[in-house]
Amino acid sequence: MGFELGALLGNLGDGSQSFDSFPTDTWSVNIVGGPITVTSDNTNTYSSNGSLKSTTTALATFASAEFSHAYASCDDLYQRWWFEVGTHDIATYVSGKVSGGSQNAYLRAGLNGTAVGCYGLATDVYSRYRYSATLNSADNYEIILEVNRPFGGGAQTIHLDDVTTVIDPIQLFPEWDLKLKDELFMTDHQTVGGASPSYVWGFNKKWDVPLTHIEENQARLLNQWWQDMRPLLFTADTSDYTQQFIVTMTNKQTPMNNFSKVYHDEWRGTLELAAYDTSLIF
Repeated sequence: MGFELGALLGNLGDGSQSFDSFPTDTWSVNIVGGPITVTSDNTNTYSSNGSLKSTTTALATFASAEFSHAYASCDDLYQRWWFEVGTHDIATYVSGKVSGGSQNAYLRAGLNGTAVGCYGLATDVYSRYRYSATLNSADNYEIILEVNRPFGGGAQTIHLDDVTTVIDPIQLFPEWDLKLKDELFMTDHQTVGGASPSYVWGFNKKWDVPLTHIEENQARLLNQWWQDMRPLLFTADTSDYTQQFIVTMTNKQTPMNNFSKVYHDEWRGTLELAAYDTSLIF
């Protein structure tokens, strides 16, 4: 079990990486074989308002559908480069599952046309998958999700949801005094009759993440994310990637602000993180 924090690509709130509606101008579709029907499904989702639903009938031939999203098209990639290094780690996460049929279905990802991983989709229950690559600062970045199903078997339905991509993710190893500080937004009232009702009107997840012995380049990157108020993807358990939240740093002062004894090139501090909400819509 570990923790990971990375700067999200895209713009918070525009939903360009989600599938709340389909077709969409932010995703391109290429179908090979078939017939394959692609729609949006707002009743069978992972955490968003709509998932991408790919349906095939019983096939006698191989079929696949490619869904691609180019991050560089709106320059959001270049705005997030860490300017002091020339190569960058990229990680894309996607939720997926398959239902029906007697054959396995596979989800393959490509980054800039190069395959980076292939997973057998979980049956009936969403699982979260991670694909990673290293890019140069001059590279464009395009994620291609390819759903493959072998020939034979019955009709199948594949759902994809909650695509999120981070740049320069950092593996975190907090101290033992890490704190979970979930917060209820509530008010207390006193009635004329003597009752004391409480009304809950919101909920927020928060963490205090104490860190020591952070390398200088990572400490500077964390401080830059804080200064720029970046939306970040926080993975609270890297063993299965299901505990993920879109967060921001809420520190009032520079988070990584002290040397770690006895080193002058390692830093310590506490990241104060707060989730925007519990969904992964981005």
